[in-house]
Amino acid sequence: MLQVETPEAGVTTTLPVHVRGWSSNIGEEDKVVFVAVVDQKQDVLQTNEVPPQPREFRVPPAGLEITEFTRPFAIDLVLEDVVRETPYCIWVYQDVDGEGGARGVVQVPIVIEPR
Repeated sequence: MLQVETPEAGVTTTLPVHVRGWSSNIGEEDKVVFVAVVDQKQDVLQTNEVPPQPREFRVPPAGLEITEFTRPFAIDLVLEDVVRETPYCIWVYQDVDGEGGARGVVQVPIVIEPR
């Protein structure tokens, strides 16, 4: 189970975009969370493998299934050539199908504006 804490869906932000959340099983065998940026045409612009962070001194969010492998994850996303306010979607997932396609995606639509 994945839960994305930031950014919130629908927010307008600038770069870098800080993505932070929790996974119920990312700590099992040091799995990764994939964080991808998708444009309006559904083209994947970048995919990042994000490792688990330590759980010590952190409180998981309400509603998350807590297991011995529950860990937080975080990444700062940077995109090149953002020259005007542009909608994107952040995809967060842990599983891929046999063809490498994302499964169980948490989608977070955002708008990025230039600095």
